[in-house]
Amino acid sequence: MERILVSSCLLGSRVRYNGTAKTVHTGLVDRWRTEGRLVPFCPEVSGGLPVPREPA
Repeated sequence: MERILVSSCLLGSRVRYNGTAKTVHTGLVDRWRTEGRLVPFCPEVSGGLPVPREPA
């Protein structure tokens, strides 16, 4: 099974600059989530930026 790297905020994690999420609800994303194919990743948090933080 292929894995799909997706921004964490799109999957409901509250990691955006203002501490919110930007959750996507579509049939395809929901199916991939159910299949366990999605790999959440936040490059900003992985790079050491805090949540919340000043907007760019």
